[in-house]
Amino acid sequence: MFDERSVLLSAEVEPYASNTTTRTTLDEDTIYPDNGPEGGLLHLTYDRHHIARGVRGRLTLGVEPDTTNDG
Repeated sequence: MFDERSVLLSAEVEPYASNTTTRTTLDEDTIYPDNGPEGGLLHLTYDRHHIARGVRGRLTLGVEPDTTNDG
């Protein structure tokens, strides 16, 4: 999940700038409550003055090496 500042900055760049859908803020989110950058799992790097140039992200995932999926 992106931090609030990143979301607001990207909302100024097309195609997001012309979006008319009502946005759910991180505080209003009921699917991933108390998650996002505060959880330390997602790290974003970008130039906040030029977010249209792109965003790099790093995501930390946990893997259970002994688990298999036979289905």
